[in-house]
Amino acid sequence: MIGVIIILLAVNLLLVLWLGFLTYKLNNIRAGFDKVAKASAKGKLPELINTTSRKVESLSKRIDNLVLTHKKTSDNLKGAIQRVGLVRFDAFKDIGGALSFALALLNDQKDGVVISTINGRSESRIFIKDISGGSSESTLSEEEELAIKEAFKEGGRRVKDLSSVKKSML
Repeated sequence: MIGVIIILLAVNLLLVLWLGFLTYKLNNIRAGFDKVAKASAKGKLPELINTTSRKVESLSKRIDNLVLTHKKTSDNLKGAIQRVGLVRFDAFKDIGGALSFALALLNDQKDGVVISTINGRSESRIFIKDISGGSSESTLSEEEELAIKEAFKEGGRRVKDLSSVKKSML
């Protein structure tokens, strides 16, 4: 019985909200109608129509400019770095903390670079390899390939720590 009452109250609440929304819309329509009626009574209806027409034309031009700007921006961004994949790993069995990494910085056409660093106890090495279409003329390490895959996984841009995966592979 209480469940039925709650459902009826919820339905009534929804109906009241719907009625409020319809009242709001009706008031907006009335305000527009009143504006047209007043302009018509004063003999200014053609002026109101011309003014409204000019506003619509102006807005149409602005929309066309926005569309053009959007297209130019989209074209410019095609070559920009849009995908990032990061794989952290332990380069050596005796050094923990996943201090080494492979970082893929790619555009949507899978062009860009992979930056890798191998960190040891006394030295570090940094490698940069060009990527074209998702592959490289240089041989890619397993971590670098994972970084490229990570960049295109679920929209890329995610930094994911795969050190636990790498430890099991060593």
